[in-house]
Amino acid sequence: MICSRFLFNVFFLISGFTAAAQDNTVDSLRNVLQNPKLHDTTRLQVLSTFMGERYSIDDPKYYDLNSMLESLALKNYRKKNPPKLAKIYAGYLAEAYSSAALREERNRDFVKAFAYINKSIALYRKASALENMHFAIVTKGTLYSDIQEYEKAIECFFTALRYFEKAQEEYSASGVIYVYTYLGQIYLKQNKYNDAITYYQKVNRHFSQLPELTPQDKHEQSYVYGNLGHCYAALKNYPAAFSHYRKAVALAESIGDQVTVDMIQGKIASLMISRGEYDEATVILQELVKRDLDPVATTSNFINLGKLYDKKQDYEKANYFLTRALEKAQQNKQLELQEEASQLLHRVSVSRKDFQKALEMYVLHDQLTDSTRTEASRNALTQQQLKYDFEKKELKLKLDAEKEAATKNSWLIALASGLLVSLSGGYFFYRNSKQRQAIAVLEKNQIRQKLLITQMNPHFIFNSIVNIRALITSRKNEDATHYLDRFATLTRQILENSNENYISLAEEVEMTRNYLSIQQLLYSEKFDYTLYVDSDLVADDIFLPPMLTQPFIENAIKHGLSNKPAGGRIDVRFFMDKGKLYFEVKDNGKGFETEKGTTDHKSLAMKITRERLATYTRNSDLDVKTETLIATEGDVAGAKVVFEIPYIYEN
Repeated sequence: MICSRFLFNVFFLISGFTAAAQDNTVDSLRNVLQNPKLHDTTRLQVLSTFMGERYSIDDPKYYDLNSMLESLALKNYRKKNPPKLAKIYAGYLAEAYSSAALREERNRDFVKAFAYINKSIALYRKASALENMHFAIVTKGTLYSDIQEYEKAIECFFTALRYFEKAQEEYSASGVIYVYTYLGQIYLKQNKYNDAITYYQKVNRHFSQLPELTPQDKHEQSYVYGNLGHCYAALKNYPAAFSHYRKAVALAESIGDQVTVDMIQGKIASLMISRGEYDEATVILQELVKRDLDPVATTSNFINLGKLYDKKQDYEKANYFLTRALEKAQQNKQLELQEEASQLLHRVSVSRKDFQKALEMYVLHDQLTDSTRTEASRNALTQQQLKYDFEKKELKLKLDAEKEAATKNSWLIALASGLLVSLSGGYFFYRNSKQRQAIAVLEKNQIRQKLLITQMNPHFIFNSIVNIRALITSRKNEDATHYLDRFATLTRQILENSNENYISLAEEVEMTRNYLSIQQLLYSEKFDYTLYVDSDLVADDIFLPPMLTQPFIENAIKHGLSNKPAGGRIDVRFFMDKGKLYFEVKDNGKGFETEKGTTDHKSLAMKITRERLATYTRNSDLDVKTETLIATEGDVAGAKVVFEIPYIYEN
């Protein structure tokens, strides 16, 4: 065992070189650890303590040191050690894996992050370090929260909470507060503001019982007060929101935390804007952007100034501040703030009648929205990968158990081994193949879902943009604004719905109405339309797959009415018959007896719809009924398409 004096001397050396050469800290520490008199347990202790005391988890040097910790702990963990020493090495390796999980979380590689945190939990259990194990379980909960697996996150948090509430170990009380804070945070993410308030108030009760608050306590409580202010603001309890925001500011000011002060002041200004207190908000925001202490807060403040001047109808100033906000968000790669700034700039540009910039901002916002959807898809794939890895692990454990049982009968060893290898190999291949197929299907479905956008004919998009440009050129600004707003709304709806498995019938109807109105403008009012939903349908309570109907409406307009220079008609209907939901579209055009190109186009739409519906119903025989309508005198009177739509009813 290393004496305390020697350990003190080690830290003395470290503190000495730290003051002398901050830039070479890690290299200097590495040199100190090469001292042959040091036992590896002491080296691990020095590394662990130094990491925790000198660096935050946001510092890259923290992870440099952690790599050293992991390498040294792993080397010793793999050796044959006495039980007590084995536990020590297991504990340090668990610590290193926990930090590695945080690193991968920062890198957005959640599959690796979960792999590390699961190893950490298992090693802490081996080391009998139950308190640390439950802190690792909390970290696992935060990872689940990151990928929006909120139920699993809450399960982790409550597992840790049950332990911390019963345990009497040194940091158990802080563990309770730790969990309460995260529970408040996760409920806030879900917009469950009352639940979030409940847990944040529990944190505050803990702080109120302390005889004295440390600077760290004050920092944490200011964070809690700030989030409580956000909750009350969302619930429109403005007096409570202002009160908690100001408490957060007072605590942050008491410890000289100007960054937090500015962040909360920005939230206060935002709340003032929503209440119409523009002059007070302007004073606060202009002072904040001058200081520019935090890139995220500063960008948000520019956005708030843009919102403020937009509300005051001072569109030139709104454009200035929102443009600054977009530039700053792009500079700092703040995706969500870029989305918000571009969306607001689109609206302000329309108000300024700068339609060129409005169109640019509209295109940019769509691109940014698509990036956000991609991140959501990654999260879904992460969830599938985690499921696959879990099932693979369970299968391995099962096969290992079977193998152990087989070895008990020596005379069956040869046979059982051969059989087990064969079966396990086959079973592994089968299960892995199935799992890979499942992941591949998920990826394919997500891509296909994303490609629903392409069901809106590219020519329609191109022609719409050309039409907008023509209206601007001919100075028909009101028509251009009207057209652009409808087109933007429709495209946003398509982008949003393409990421959903089900949307409400009300949303589908609204999207269909926007689509028909734009097509009507595009075809110079050469057709009228009706959109009818049976009175016995509660559109908000019925959920169906999105964008099933659009290809058939497009066909009816483009092909059915192609021979009608005027007087065209499209009738769209959603109705219920014998407990089944149906879609029907009729036109007064030339029917289905058309040229081959039209027939092929319609067949493609039917094929796409059948394939999509089969994924929901598992019914490959779904029937899409088509009919050429005949007038009483025997002439072709149009065409009709009817098919059943699978739906979910919720009330």
